Amino acid sequence: MGATALADAIARIENRYGMRAVVRGDVAERQDDERRIRTGGSLDRVTGGGIRAGEPLAFIGPATAGKLSLALSVAAAAQREGGMAAWIDASASFDPLAALRAGIDLDRL
Repeated sequence: MGATALADAIARIENRYGMRAVVRGDVAERQDDERRIRTGGSLDRVTGGGIRAGEPLAFIGPATAGKLSLALSVAAAAQREGGMAAWIDASASFDPLAALRAGIDLDRL
């Protein structure tokens, strides 16, 4: 991919998802004042200290990859920290019992 094509692709991504949607790995910096949702697991390590609060999040992958478990963990962690979580269930497969077991307050979801 040429430099112009890459710049165009980055511009389209930033227009759709925001200015910080694409950052270079060697210069990516996290502002200390950003609130992070900490799950207490390895997800915190790979995301640089937790999921950034206030931004949409989607887990994508093959069936049985653990997407639901991760999403429930993040939503429960957000609620534990006094935050809010919204659940968009495009596949109509939300399992309230699994959410309760993960520690989610369904009245606040």
